[in-house]
Amino acid sequence: MKRLICIIIALIMAFMPTTAWARVIVNQEDPRQSIIVSEYLDNHIFAFAYGSKIKDNEDYPMPAIYQGNKQLKGKYTYPNYDSSKLGMFDLQWVFTPEDKSIEPITGTVKAIIILPTWGTMRDEDDEETAPVFKHKSLTMEVGTSFYPQIDNNVGGSDCRSPQGSVD
Repeated sequence: MKRLICIIIALIMAFMPTTAWARVIVNQEDPRQSIIVSEYLDNHIFAFAYGSKIKDNEDYPMPAIYQGNKQLKGKYTYPNYDSSKLGMFDLQWVFTPEDKSIEPITGTVKAIIILPTWGTMRDEDDEETAPVFKHKSLTMEVGTSFYPQIDNNVGGSDCRSPQGSVD
């Protein structure tokens, strides 16, 4: 029986991407019904944009989970995903199988929330056409807002904070 499980694991690992390894959840009553979870290696880091939903990213963790020789169907959730906190963290994933007789399966992966960068790179020495704020300093009262005015702004571009205005 142990040989059969080893053969199954070897076959599954042969067809998995190189960024995965297998974790086996052994079914004591019927080892053929053991669950194999293809995990991500520790050096694999998922990057997400600040303020984004997890499914906005085309690459988010959905490890393949097999029972016998069939991939289980179900839903993935990410209970500790918070894209408002920049930096590295351990992202938890929970797989809830469609088959209600199987308990949810959990795991973690390395993830990072980053600030996205948009726009065109400019030559720093090109001071004649580089955008420049018209105001060198500004005094404001709490609760007021101000939209910055920019000289030499690139046509069609806009300057906003992540919330949409500078407060």
